[in-house]
Amino acid sequence: MSWQKFLLVPRLARTGLGRAPAPPAAWEAYWRDVAATGPDGDVLWDGAGEAELAWWQVAAGQYLDASLPVVDVGCGNGRLSRLLAHHFPAVVGLDLSPAAIERARRESEGVPGVSFRTLDVTAEGAGRALAAELGPANVVVRGVFHVLGRHDRERAAAELADVVGARGTLVVLETNWQGDLLAYLEHLGGRRGRLPTALARLIDHRVPKPSAFGPEELAETFPPSGWTSVSSGPVDIAPVRGLGIASGRTIPGFHAVLRTAGHEERGGVIPNADERT
Repeated sequence: MSWQKFLLVPRLARTGLGRAPAPPAAWEAYWRDVAATGPDGDVLWDGAGEAELAWWQVAAGQYLDASLPVVDVGCGNGRLSRLLAHHFPAVVGLDLSPAAIERARRESEGVPGVSFRTLDVTAEGAGRALAAELGPANVVVRGVFHVLGRHDRERAAAELADVVGARGTLVVLETNWQGDLLAYLEHLGGRRGRLPTALARLIDHRVPKPSAFGPEELAETFPPSGWTSVSSGPVDIAPVRGLGIASGRTIPGFHAVLRTAGHEERGGVIPNADERT
């Protein structure tokens, strides 16, 4: 990264004046301002192409019990929920923002087996309530823990343990950028003090800043005393395409497949992508 990243400081300073909104309010304002989704849309992380979607299908096929429902935490506009709905008895997408849930429902019309609701998974009792309704379930999380503080990460993990129970599996895919925020913005197209639209929208709505989520954060959030790590490692995340000079770049990511310490092996998994007919 170059010294030019510092030209972004005045841009960030102008936006940062005044008191930042609480995360629920910031995310709601952000999603209400979304005009278009998909690889050419407004939502930075909604650019998942064939490579990442294929990764999700293989991960689901290899690790998730196909007889259980799936809970998609931080579902946004429901892209991952819709993908998984073809392979599981039910998929329930959750998001903090009612506007995101409204959009997910619109974009998912006609897709059977998928539903959406507003829920904060860091809220006490959220996991118990879901478990009472759904029974044990698989859980997928794409891009939530890296925008939570440590306390909220641990709170979310505790609630999701109730959802996963003794039969489900948790799959997490998170941004794992190890540099500073200015370098991150430059990597994604910030140049000469200006930001691509998809980035500018996040900055202007003052949503929580991203942080790294890798092996160290995984161990803090999901300690071995309560969780077993089945698989983990780096994964590239594809952002949307409209990033100017940064179009085509990927974001370093980290995945983990986790089960509770008392996990019971039973049920089936869906076939891997190359085994389907």
